[in-house]
Amino acid sequence: MITTIPASVLELGIDFEGYADIARNVGRIRIIPLWKREKILEEADKKLSKNLNGKISRALLDIANDREFYEIAGVPYYEGPPEGEKIFITAFADYLLRIKR
Repeated sequence: MITTIPASVLELGIDFEGYADIARNVGRIRIIPLWKREKILEEADKKLSKNLNGKISRALLDIANDREFYEIAGVPYYEGPPEGEKIFITAFADYLLRIKR
């Protein structure tokens, strides 16, 4: 269970439940084919505000130190973000696309 949430994540309009959803989404995104991940990122590029990219980048820096997020995501904390943050970015983009619909 998530007990804290970075302020940078709150700035994106994401609450505790959404933050936990994104963490679980990391696990899901890790197992889908690369072409589907690329499609998510392309759709996000078209549909989400460009200033979200900077906000997501700040959130990712804060998440880098959040062991609870990694635990829920099923990612070993000591290994850092899978695929150099690209999975985390895709998980955020996918979540934001779903809540915007």
